[in-house]
Amino acid sequence: HRQNQNSGWEKAPEQTDEQKAATAKTKEEQILLKRQKREEAEKQTELKAMATQWAKREYLRKNLKRRIPIKEDEFIEIIWDRAMFEADLKYRTMQGQAVSESEERQQFRDAQEAKKKDAYKQEQERWKKMEYQELEPPEEKTISWN
Repeated sequence: HRQNQNSGWEKAPEQTDEQKAATAKTKEEQILLKRQKREEAEKQTELKAMATQWAKREYLRKNLKRRIPIKEDEFIEIIWDRAMFEADLKYRTMQGQAVSESEERQQFRDAQEAKKKDAYKQEQERWKKMEYQELEPPEEKTISWN
């Protein structure tokens, strides 16, 4: 019988060895990227869990010394940057990566101090730009029924 020559279907041209290699390479790269994304997500999940544990221990430790007037979750929110830093240090140590704890802690403290100074400076600028009325709202006029 006759071949169906009039149909719109054509057989896709065979890929050359180079094209096959390039496709395989991009597939490998995609797999690698997916694996890296998954590993990074797992690392972040683990870091958050470690940071939370660290922050809870810190809250308990400080609370045993003297009563802290805020709830645990508020405390954790306040020290979250430090908790994530400590978790990252511990994670890298567990992974066998070289960690210079005292040096990194000092860099972290310096960075936090710079952040504080910057926030303070921004707050000062905000106050300078405020209008007098914003600082002292006009007194409310009371109605007298005379």
